Amino acid sequence: MVNRLLETILRLVLRLEHRLMLWLKHRLQARPLTSRVYDRIILEMKNREHFTEMLVHERLLADQARTDAYYRAITRYVAPTDTVIELGTGSGILSLFAAQCGARKIVAIDHSDIIDVANRVAKANELGQIAFIKTRSKQLRLAERVDVILHEQIGKYVFDEQMLANITDLRDRLLKPSGRILPSRFEVFFEAAKLREKYRVPLMWEQDIHGVHFAGLRPWYERTVDPGKRMHVRPEHIDYLLCQPEKALEFDLMTVREEDFPRTISYSRSVVKSGRLDGFCLYFRALFDDEIAFGNAPWDETTDWMVPFFRTPSEDCASGRTIEFNLSMAELTAPEKWRWSCNVK
Repeated sequence: MVNRLLETILRLVLRLEHRLMLWLKHRLQARPLTSRVYDRIILEMKNREHFTEMLVHERLLADQARTDAYYRAITRYVAPTDTVIELGTGSGILSLFAAQCGARKIVAIDHSDIIDVANRVAKANELGQIAFIKTRSKQLRLAERVDVILHEQIGKYVFDEQMLANITDLRDRLLKPSGRILPSRFEVFFEAAKLREKYRVPLMWEQDIHGVHFAGLRPWYERTVDPGKRMHVRPEHIDYLLCQPEKALEFDLMTVREEDFPRTISYSRSVVKSGRLDGFCLYFRALFDDEIAFGNAPWDETTDWMVPFFRTPSEDCASGRTIEFNLSMAELTAPEKWRWSCNVK
């Protein structure tokens, strides 16, 4: 009897707590100013929790395409006289590469506890010119400007780890006019794609399972489940692209201004390879120079990055037809608020 009463009380408390949190969240998100602050804080908390997990860093270290590209770029561009900032040091691998090059001074920052691991690794490798500081980048203050900013602030959706805001802030405050950002150039693609059959997940109202169909859900689904159209796939899950790929966005962190960055993408392309349109894949290329780069395109060497896939109602597209794609990115760092549509003519 006592246990049942205690369970009832706990359920009531937890239900009230849940409703209170939902009410507070909705109130905060109702106003543009508090909504932006709320989203930024939630993003920082999620990133801190995510990048404290050791498995995340084990996967990143095992990503040979990524680590080899950074190693080649750092050994090419970091000189013994240089001072370096590494933003989001994680396991410390990029700072350790810079230390191997003999960089005069390295400041490695991270806002999660993983920085303690990086410090241990540096000591074990007897690389003492690295100062590890647990802080957010916008709180970092230095007595002198630096020669190089190292970073790997590339999220699944490219922008969702606040790359533009954090890097441009460090650039404007702490990078020498003659300095360098590694990597600085990015190309972003949103391409019409067909998935390999075993990895395809049709929208729910498109499915018919042993005579049980879900078509009646379409009006409700399209009103309420827009975020459910998004999923993530491995690059190799994509069978092929229907159109000739073209850069949707191109920017250089040395010159870009976040406030001037486009928030919409619209294009019209001709189908060059007939097939079923399952949705649009987002992939990127990060370029250190014209020779050193990495990315997560379907034909690139495999990296740790998944590919966001924006599902659309499936449609067979013959060669010569036109695919129109529209994407709104009202908040770059909040891809759950992105909205997209397409039209096949």
